[in-house]
Amino acid sequence: MPTDVQMFPIGNMYWHRYMSLGSEEAKNFGLLIREQRKAQGLRQEDLALATGVGRRYLIELEAGKPTARLGPALLIAQQLGIRFDAPERSQASLFDLPLVED
Repeated sequence: MPTDVQMFPIGNMYWHRYMSLGSEEAKNFGLLIREQRKAQGLRQEDLALATGVGRRYLIELEAGKPTARLGPALLIAQQLGIRFDAPERSQASLFDLPLVED
């Protein structure tokens, strides 16, 4: 097993994911947020105030922190006019993570 695997407890079972999973996507999402914010002439303080999130959260989101909470990130994207199209259910495989017994 690679050394960058992290185990997460779920009851008496564990699931694992590679720590790099989603890190590139998080960086790209952060860049998108920053570009849209700047294109609209907003400061981080302005966007934080408009969405009710802390400036520290926005800084981390724009920096591509892969563990940023999803709810506030989506709220910020919505405030900036960023829209997402959900893939068909049969195409979504993000949560197809194996469970490993303890």
